[in-house]
Amino acid sequence: MLETYFSLGGLEIGNNARVEAYMQPGLSRSLNGCACPGFAEALGHQPYTTPAADPAPWYDPNEPESAGFGGLWIETIDGLHNGAFNISPVQRLGDGAIVPPRRHRDRVLTVTGWLFATDMCSADWGLRWLTARLLGCASCEGADLCLLRCCPDDADDVQRQLRTLKNAQLITAPEVIGRAPLPDAVCEGKTRPAFQVTFQISADPAFWRQPITVIDELVWPEPDPDTQLCNIIWDTSGDCDPDNPDCIPGVNSPLRGCTANPLCPPPPPPPRVPSATTGCVCIPLYVVRQCADIPATALAPQFVSALRMRLYAGDDPIRNLSITVYQNPRQLPAEELDECRACGTYYVEYVPPDSTLVIDGTTSSARMLCPGGVNTRGDTVLFGDGGGPAQHIQLQCGMHYTVCADMDVESFSPLATLSLETVTREM
Repeated sequence: MLETYFSLGGLEIGNNARVEAYMQPGLSRSLNGCACPGFAEALGHQPYTTPAADPAPWYDPNEPESAGFGGLWIETIDGLHNGAFNISPVQRLGDGAIVPPRRHRDRVLTVTGWLFATDMCSADWGLRWLTARLLGCASCEGADLCLLRCCPDDADDVQRQLRTLKNAQLITAPEVIGRAPLPDAVCEGKTRPAFQVTFQISADPAFWRQPITVIDELVWPEPDPDTQLCNIIWDTSGDCDPDNPDCIPGVNSPLRGCTANPLCPPPPPPPRVPSATTGCVCIPLYVVRQCADIPATALAPQFVSALRMRLYAGDDPIRNLSITVYQNPRQLPAEELDECRACGTYYVEYVPPDSTLVIDGTTSSARMLCPGGVNTRGDTVLFGDGGGPAQHIQLQCGMHYTVCADMDVESFSPLATLSLETVTREM
């Protein structure tokens, strides 16, 4: 990973190319040329001149000291290249060991760099600005920390090199660990100070690539009594019974899994732990189905990908909508897919009019974007199998998938749309 640039919560924090351009007359030769060539143009910026003229992210015309602050020059970012998990095997009584399930810990980044300024007032102001920016992002539920994998060739290459760490928050505030005047500082009281600072940020362990849009504003056809689907298929074989511990509560289908040998049945399983449910999931009798494909080319075969979906309600509310994901390596038509082999289903209980439900697999969360810019949690209207918590689906092995969304004909919203992106995860 490139250690000369990063942003937090959409705000540039460190950019060595910018700092070198601002402080070139006072920098020592050891710092010159450390930034990527043509970096400003690749980011879509004009060539860097002065903090006030550009303006720099920290410049404030009401704060004169901000014009004399040159920015954070990043020296190192430790923790970018470390593995995010380790496993301690448990030794058996006999030979060998038991390896417990893998759990990824957070990724802790230790940033060390220099704050350059034209005078002590500007240096002190820059330190307070850096602390405020990092704390401001950390006061939320975590922010996106964006870095580049290597120096981009041009603006198009920036999107390919960009990587994002989710839920980044400051855990150790900036601390001055060294002070030094620049070489041309010879007059007492008129030094060009440089503060060496360090701080720590905790983030989720995975690096996420930029999203790839695979479904853009999918719409549902108007309900037609001749084409609408009956959404309930009753199983009278006895395999799905409310008293059967292998049946999902509230859903008339057996749990996914392998069938037992009928000639030699296994011992009875222990009682099944009840699923947490609010009882709000209602499976509609008739639905309008719309399906779309996620081609294998949209997924990196070596990595796992997450889904990010945006469900817009339109002028009318959405009720009792379900989104089901199927592995479809043979690229069968939607009507030939096996419902029992679905990867999983999202049940959406309610989306208010003119609102958008964002289901984000990169953070395993949901947000409701409401009119007036109100952003609230959406987990209370999103459920999984049996009315329990939603289990966010991961796409693997670069396989072809099909996504089908079923809308209740009794709550049909003609202006509703569904958009879907895939986001590749790197560890």
